Amino acid sequence: MISRPPSSRNQLSFYPFKQRANGHWCLKLPTYYAELFESQEKGLMRKSIAGWMDSSSGTIKCAHFADLTSAEIKRIESFIETYRKLVILDLNKNRSSCQSVDNMKT
Repeated sequence: MISRPPSSRNQLSFYPFKQRANGHWCLKLPTYYAELFESQEKGLMRKSIAGWMDSSSGTIKCAHFADLTSAEIKRIESFIETYRKLVILDLNKNRSSCQSVDNMKT
């Protein structure tokens, strides 16, 4: 189950996703977004080496992946791009309530 958003308006602003020298990929997300990613991308999470690992502060989670296909990389990048552009106002059992950043500027 996904926890409540940490504040009334949430936007993904920290999202490193990089390939390491050993060929593995590392995805770092704030805890709330890591939970969203896991709920939306269960198949990709099954490919992670050890699931989510907590940072020392406990506010960031990191998942390592080996052997990602180009389609899987694009899915992760699409998740990042989507939540970078959306502000989450609330979350219910069916879907998140989001508003585009572009719509908020008007």
